[in-house]
Amino acid sequence: MTTIAFDGKTLAADSLAVDGNGLMHYVEKIKRGDGFFCGAAGPSHAIKKWWIGSKDKPLAEVLQRGMPDNESSTDDVIQVMLVTLTGEIFYTVGQFFEKNTRQFLAIGSGRDFAMSAMYLGESATSAIEVAKVFDHGTGGAVHAVDISKRNYCRSAHSAEANNP
Repeated sequence: MTTIAFDGKTLAADSLAVDGNGLMHYVEKIKRGDGFFCGAAGPSHAIKKWWIGSKDKPLAEVLQRGMPDNESSTDDVIQVMLVTLTGEIFYTVGQFFEKNTRQFLAIGSGRDFAMSAMYLGESATSAIEVAKVFDHGTGGAVHAVDISKRNYCRSAHSAEANNP
């Protein structure tokens, strides 16, 4: 699947993507919207469909629209984390967005590993590195954006680096 993490300052994501046939490739999972950054986990076609309908809309409209295609009876359910330019965090719960009240959050298949790492004081970027060790759905280079500076950066690890 993937892992997306936000530590209150930096939004980070792995870059591993696996298609329906099990073939791996590497993608950029952090997107910039109108007043927010986002990361998503789930089937790439469902993420693309949601992103096309959301990327040019203001945050308030994206939050109100929610995730109309996110029905638990399908295989196309995605998890999305939105982070505002002031550091507010919203995440999907079914078809709706909820505001996060913690200082940090992670979503995706490596969520528990990333949340544990951030709880122990690690950065979002380091939390993704931890998730890569323990979660087979998390891998590749780590991409990150410092919300306060709006700067993208990549980890020193190669895009082909996967779980050891």
